[in-house]
Amino acid sequence: MNSSRALAAAGLLLALATACGAFGAHALKGQLAAERLQLWETAVRYQFFQSLGLIAVGLTLRTLDGGALRAAPVAEMTALPVSGEMAEWSKAHPC
Repeated sequence: MNSSRALAAAGLLLALATACGAFGAHALKGQLAAERLQLWETAVRYQFFQSLGLIAVGLTLRTLDGGALRAAPVAEMTALPVSGEMAEWSKAHPC
């Protein structure tokens, strides 16, 4: 993986986290119990942290030899299930 791909993936995942956060704050706020809304907020926060970590990996890849850091694919693979879980959860619990 190169730095451009890692940074592009991080940008997309951050945009997704922002959209999911806005969805939770506006569409789900009056529809869910407080504990369910807290669960949604926690998932969005994890998505943000994962994406910020991927930005760090992408920036590090720019300064290191491409073979020196192998964390970017792992970071991408762990961020996508969080997105998928939020999507599945929102389908199972419509507003």
